[in-house]
Amino acid sequence: MDGPLKELFSLIPMYERMFDIDDSLKELFSNIPLFKGENQDRVIAHLMECPIATYAPGEFILKNGEFDENCCVLLVGRANVHLAGGVDHIEEDKVITEGEFFGEIAALSGLPRTADIKAADHCAVMQIPKDKMFEVLDEFPMVRSRIEDTYRRRILSNQLRKVPIFADLADSDLDVIKDKATINVFRKGEIIFKQGDRADAFYLILFGFVKVSTSKGRGAKTLAYLKGEQHFGEVALLKENGIRTATVTAINRTHLIKISRDDFVTFMSGRKDLRGALAEISKKREAIAQRMAGDMHLSDTLEATIEAGIIHTRSTHMLDITKCVQCGACVESCAKLHDGVSRLVRKGVRLNGFLMAVTSCRHCDDPACMYECPTGAIARDPSGEIYQKSFCIGCGMCVKSCPYNSLTLVEVHPAKKAGIFSKLLTRITSGRESDWVEVPVSEANFTLEPKGRLKKSGKKVVRCDMCDSYDFLGCVYNCPTGAMAMVNPSEYFSDLIPNE
Repeated sequence: MDGPLKELFSLIPMYERMFDIDDSLKELFSNIPLFKGENQDRVIAHLMECPIATYAPGEFILKNGEFDENCCVLLVGRANVHLAGGVDHIEEDKVITEGEFFGEIAALSGLPRTADIKAADHCAVMQIPKDKMFEVLDEFPMVRSRIEDTYRRRILSNQLRKVPIFADLADSDLDVIKDKATINVFRKGEIIFKQGDRADAFYLILFGFVKVSTSKGRGAKTLAYLKGEQHFGEVALLKENGIRTATVTAINRTHLIKISRDDFVTFMSGRKDLRGALAEISKKREAIAQRMAGDMHLSDTLEATIEAGIIHTRSTHMLDITKCVQCGACVESCAKLHDGVSRLVRKGVRLNGFLMAVTSCRHCDDPACMYECPTGAIARDPSGEIYQKSFCIGCGMCVKSCPYNSLTLVEVHPAKKAGIFSKLLTRITSGRESDWVEVPVSEANFTLEPKGRLKKSGKKVVRCDMCDSYDFLGCVYNCPTGAMAMVNPSEYFSDLIPNE
């Protein structure tokens, strides 16, 4: 029996003295609550190739804010959880001991880590990749039940505390809500409820975005969009007629906490403070709705931003059309910094009379390209940047799956040394030389692998890497009029989000 697990046991003298390695594995797995009751040989066969990471005392196992989709099992040692107020933590002042699992929320949802977990002792941690975890969930029903139950308990405990009206509730009161709540998933474009429907539930967004709109005659008007940690649907529940005044639609894959009408009304009865807080939120939202209704320019901009899929991405090149002189400096500089191939197209989606979202990789929160890659060659680094690994086979599945046409295949030729000017520029900006690929400069939305330069012949997928090898964004820095900017859409359009 080979693999990281066997290697781990060769480093632990205690186990070598007591058992042979195969027996040691069975002994270890039989003592892990997550796997109890399952056939140990089958479990070991599934997890044998999972990497084992070791950590010294005080070393980070997981970091708040980083993207990492592994589910972890602590095999040896103890670890401390340092809360960051997010969803991917256990309980306050929690010490994780041998046999416990953690990190399942990020693995199931794709959210960044929202807690720091540090090794308290010398630790060995099994890292179960997302794909492997889903295999295990499909194969072992008891493991699935334990992970899903823990996922529900942890995510409800943490997310409900983030709702301002629930933040100061006693634990016993919060437990009442948790027992009644369910977690529902809505696909992109799926309607959660329609204007005119009878109010059926209170909703809290775990992650994702929703659009709030009203219709009159044949037309529809977008009033607002809401994102993770915001809630909706409560106002109609507390009114006598209980009729929805707007339609709410999932903008992307959205996970919601749902509390039924009867449970919500029962909980709110006699709680004047909570009802008052909800009334204040209702007033703020009504003010935003009136602002949107009276400003067609603002409403149309919001609608265009949502329809173009921009609002739920992490980074977007935004071009001020009134400042752009069409000199091409953005495209030219991008190509010179990236092996002769520009990673953006100076074309895109017009949001209004002066803003255009140009075509380039947006490093989506919910990246379709990464999920569709058959080889796992697309990954996300701790900052959230999506990049291609060196074993990309150029099949083009990610290109076809990208809903924004931000990726494409590029022919890669044997590397050719850059000229003296290019070498000098690279040394000045990044402190290293680069082998340039002999591809003509073009306005194609191409990038090469952010973590290394392509040198072999063939086709590779390319995308914007936000100039991670340099201290500046080439397209933004070299724009002579300041027309180009890289923005986080959620922050850039924050005035259109109700602030609660």
